[in-house]
Amino acid sequence: MGPCRHSPARGNKVPHPVVIFLALTAFVMVMSHVLYMFGVSVTYDALNLQTHTLEPTTVAVRSLLTGDGIRFILTSMIRNVMTFGPVGALSRFSPAAAAASSWWPTSPTCWASPSC
Repeated sequence: MGPCRHSPARGNKVPHPVVIFLALTAFVMVMSHVLYMFGVSVTYDALNLQTHTLEPTTVAVRSLLTGDGIRFILTSMIRNVMTFGPVGALSRFSPAAAAASSWWPTSPTCWASPSC
């Protein structure tokens, strides 16, 4: 067997990326509620754009499991996805990658292996 193959007996121990994403999402939601219940807040220096001075700003943790938190998730979901830089790059490069893969002679993952 070449280096591009894996042993079916061992399998892949890493969970599917969707499972990892959902687990991390659930973790963040639960942690936001725990920190909200303890009343955690953060104070940092923010730039006041009118006076151009740093001013202390305090932000309290908001729970994502309350009614307001779920409303926040649902109303800001599209804006978060559309303003996230890597998603914009993916939306531009994915069609180019799909077009290139239709005429590319071999799979790039097996270039180093003579058995592929």
